[in-house]
Amino acid sequence: MQPNKHDNSHQDHQQGAGSLPESVTSSETSFGSFIVPEAEHEVAGGYPEPFPTDVNLLPPDEGLCAANMLNLEIVAHAHTEIALQAANTRASHLERHYTHQSMALAAWQNAYQDCLARTQSQTEEIARLKQKVEDLKAEIQSLLEGIDFWRDTARPASA
Repeated sequence: MQPNKHDNSHQDHQQGAGSLPESVTSSETSFGSFIVPEAEHEVAGGYPEPFPTDVNLLPPDEGLCAANMLNLEIVAHAHTEIALQAANTRASHLERHYTHQSMALAAWQNAYQDCLARTQSQTEEIARLKQKVEDLKAEIQSLLEGIDFWRDTARPASA
């Protein structure tokens, strides 16, 4: 099997080789999906002459091998796409989880702040009520002392 030097995919490459300086030419020959380096010498036209191909080095059916390699690439691409979709799905789930956790945390922080405010107001109310109880105790004590004073003065001194 001879190298496919006039394949449409490599015509542009070989035309570009003519525009390069003579010291710089293409050194690759395409065998379908295989690229094999060519010999490093030139002919009068500026293109390297084909080197004799050892048929034993080529695959038995290069078309079938190329198709198999293409199928392997397609399968690998499909697996990559599946893995990418799974990663995107996981990222979406994690993003939703993060959003939910953020909302739950914000709600918890809001409830905690409300609880702190209620605790502070209740502490202030307890302190105010303690002071009121102390004032009432003092007032009751003064009233009891006044009653005792009036009782002592209202009794005749009989002894």
